[in-house]
Amino acid sequence: MPTLLLGLLAAVFLIVMLSTLRWWATALIAVVIATTLVPRSLGIELGGVSLQTYDAIILAVLVIGFVASSGRPNFLLFLPFITLLLIGAAFEWEQSPELTTNVVYLLVGVGAWAVGHYLAKGYAPGTRHELVLVYLLAAVILFQAVVTVLQASGVPIFALQGRTAELEGGRASGTFSHPGTVGKVMILFMAIILPLTTSLSRHTRRIAYFAVLIALIPVGLSESRANFIGYLLTLLLWFIIMPARSAKASRLVVPAVVLAGAVAFSGTIIDRFTGDPEGGAREHFAEVALEAIGNNPWLGVGPGNYIPVVGQTDSLTAQGWRVHNIFLLEITELGIPGAFFFFLPALLLLFLSVRRMRRTDQQGAWARGAIAAAAGTLVTAVTGWGLMNGSIFMIWFLCMGFGYGMLRRKDLTETRREAAKPTAPRTTEPAIA
Repeated sequence: MPTLLLGLLAAVFLIVMLSTLRWWATALIAVVIATTLVPRSLGIELGGVSLQTYDAIILAVLVIGFVASSGRPNFLLFLPFITLLLIGAAFEWEQSPELTTNVVYLLVGVGAWAVGHYLAKGYAPGTRHELVLVYLLAAVILFQAVVTVLQASGVPIFALQGRTAELEGGRASGTFSHPGTVGKVMILFMAIILPLTTSLSRHTRRIAYFAVLIALIPVGLSESRANFIGYLLTLLLWFIIMPARSAKASRLVVPAVVLAGAVAFSGTIIDRFTGDPEGGAREHFAEVALEAIGNNPWLGVGPGNYIPVVGQTDSLTAQGWRVHNIFLLEITELGIPGAFFFFLPALLLLFLSVRRMRRTDQQGAWARGAIAAAAGTLVTAVTGWGLMNGSIFMIWFLCMGFGYGMLRRKDLTETRREAAKPTAPRTTEPAIA
């Protein structure tokens, strides 16, 4: 409880300090900092439901958005999913505190998407909003890089605990509770950082490039094979789909970062592949999940019920192991219709991005950033379930919601064109004699 209050007080203090900015910008700062720097130990039990700091902050932002602004957060994309989720929780799935907690967890994730979408509506490219955003993300990435370097050097900072420490000891994890999380966050942040590398502001571009480079450190030191491949794939795809007229620096910086990462961390990653070429028991868990889906394809077993229900027929699952694939995991828990509507907004974001990726305006940059980050995220999604764990789920949906909001804006093309227009020289009229 004291740590929860400390986190909330820190967020309020930050909002007060930055009160000269629009409230949404400070809310974004509070959300990102709360979900990336202190995601572990902050929590509270309320009515049998376990709430984390990011839950409280996201819900607070939504309340402020509904009360203080005419452009309110929008949940329409998730309305079918919310409907099925509430029906299942009320009439189909076995009632338990775990079910209630996980239903609330999914609903807060939907709220994170809505917050991201809402924040994008008020975002002003080329202004101090852009500087705040790029400095914030760069600072978070740098902080994670410093922490992972200290951890790799043997400093017991944000040390892993319990079973995770026994299984993953020796790997850097940043401020998170598992080494695989920090790399996923770096990939998700690229959906916002990469578009900022095409900013009209040279200062913004430099900070964004710095963030891209520094993010390699936590990705590499965490020793996650999927994250390492996913991050390099994100940068390579960004480089490949970038129009020839886009920022020239990316033509040099992005390949250089990929090469540096391959040289610096390939040895460690190869060692992990050599020691575990088949990726553990992933194939077994996939077979178990497919069997569970076959037993209940339409309604699923309920959010958070994967281990107690599927574990009844599989001993490894009963020990706490989920299927290492978020698509199979969500289909098992939500059923085929529920999982389809859960992932539908992400598919819509990808569809809009593909349609706009060839544009040379700001919408094109945000579209390419979404596609590149989606490719890297997909690698992590089909090799693990970490995207659905804790604060990273909120970060994932927050970033997607922000990207979707940027793609839905119709003023980005005009904004860039106006900013790119040369200023007409002033003319002096002759004085009247």
